[in-house]
Amino acid sequence: MVKRTLSPMRALLAACVAALMVLVVQSPAHAALPDGHDLYVQFELRGADWSESYDAYLTITNAVTNDVGWGDFNSDPLGGIPGDAIRACDRHADGWGVEMQMDINPGASFQVDRIATTQGHNSPYCSGWQSGNIAENTLVALRVCMVKGTSKYCSAIQRARA
Repeated sequence: MVKRTLSPMRALLAACVAALMVLVVQSPAHAALPDGHDLYVQFELRGADWSESYDAYLTITNAVTNDVGWGDFNSDPLGGIPGDAIRACDRHADGWGVEMQMDINPGASFQVDRIATTQGHNSPYCSGWQSGNIAENTLVALRVCMVKGTSKYCSAIQRARA
């Protein structure tokens, strides 16, 4: 068997894959949404194209009640709603709350920088807007979660721009 050396590009790629595997193993695990629950995502473009600001609306649905709850990301101020803001809304009285999480300038792993939650409130309930200035067109990562006590089920990560 002939042993071949890796080209500099392949060596770099192998190092990146190894580093990513370490980050994935070290990142906290959150279970995907429970069986019977799905995520519906809607985006609203605010600028001329997807490299500029756009909002995200992440809805959790199930087969029984259809609308369980949702999380909003509002990129720019509009009609009294602050910009760079998230909120969570719970519409189904099942004992589970809804949490919207945001990672500003996401990297290899999801780091929660801002949270809006309905946990501890009776449904129906919407949290207040959690806001703070983010530079224009900054990429943000978002996910919506179902929360009860220390249990948490989160959607796949979605992207938007501040």
